[in-house]
Amino acid sequence: MRLIRRARDTQFFDALAAARLADSVYPLAVSDLGRAYYEATLTNQRGEYSFAIEHEGKALAAFVCDVADGRLGRYGMPAELVLDRGAPDELMERAMRETLGEIRAILKNERVAAGEVLTSSPGAEADLVSGALLSAGFLPTTHLRAQVDLRQAAEVEKMLRKGHRQAVRWGRENLGIEVVDRLNASRPAFESFRRLHCDVSGRATRNDASWNVMFDAVAGGRGRLVLSRLDGNLIGGTLALDSAECAVYASGAYRRELFDKPLAHYPLVVAMERSAQAGLKTFDIGDVSLDDGLSPKEIAIAYFKRGFTNRLKVALRWSWSAPPPSTGAPTETGEQAAQTLAAM
Repeated sequence: MRLIRRARDTQFFDALAAARLADSVYPLAVSDLGRAYYEATLTNQRGEYSFAIEHEGKALAAFVCDVADGRLGRYGMPAELVLDRGAPDELMERAMRETLGEIRAILKNERVAAGEVLTSSPGAEADLVSGALLSAGFLPTTHLRAQVDLRQAAEVEKMLRKGHRQAVRWGRENLGIEVVDRLNASRPAFESFRRLHCDVSGRATRNDASWNVMFDAVAGGRGRLVLSRLDGNLIGGTLALDSAECAVYASGAYRRELFDKPLAHYPLVVAMERSAQAGLKTFDIGDVSLDDGLSPKEIAIAYFKRGFTNRLKVALRWSWSAPPPSTGAPTETGEQAAQTLAAM
């Protein structure tokens, strides 16, 4: 059993993590395409601290993370701990001791003030991983993602909320659709989406490098862009990017002055249908967790996303904050935590 740090052995770590993509909560942030996209998009300085616990050529655990501005996460989102839940308990106990030791070292050495980590739902059985994270001071909340099973592509519209079905019918009758993908790798069409995105946002929110990554993904068969027109005018763009067997709703831009019309529903369904035709098994519409403190806009977006599916992927989001300065009260040491974990 070995600790593999990505900063020291990038190629081997990436291969280990890629083999566990199907077990990831949000695979785009773990995949090579996601790394290329987010690293081109984000400009703030980030320390790379991802690591894996390797045994016989496989990752028992892969922790995908960075530290930026004193926060542990991944590209501004939660870090993710991806596990081989089929491994024998005795191996996973040792792997989790190694994992928690490395996480503790990152938190201490990088003077992390706060952080978040995603783990997949453990199911109904008692869970070693949850106990280990609790021992390290992480506290859990529920993380929900709206996902569509593309293996039932013919049933996609049946899973829509009633109002969404009506909106899709309107879009089918009124919108002209163009799909940019491997078979229609039109850079001019893609650039029209870029201009629309900038116009709708009021400024350029992404740099040239990130747009190039997105186009290369689409042209290379790892994504698709659905452009929509009303009365011949471009009024929307819906971009999906692929990671392993999952297509992810990555970006959307729509003319806000036309929001009295359902602009996004039909193009998103088209993106799902084309993703199914490309062989993808799942379409991830996004985070629909209803945490305290969400704005009315964020709540409305989550409601919109949930209307496309009756399936939710349940995971756990673990939050950690640096403890206040010591008052002299006894605290659990790393060695004590390891002994507690070993006795579980």
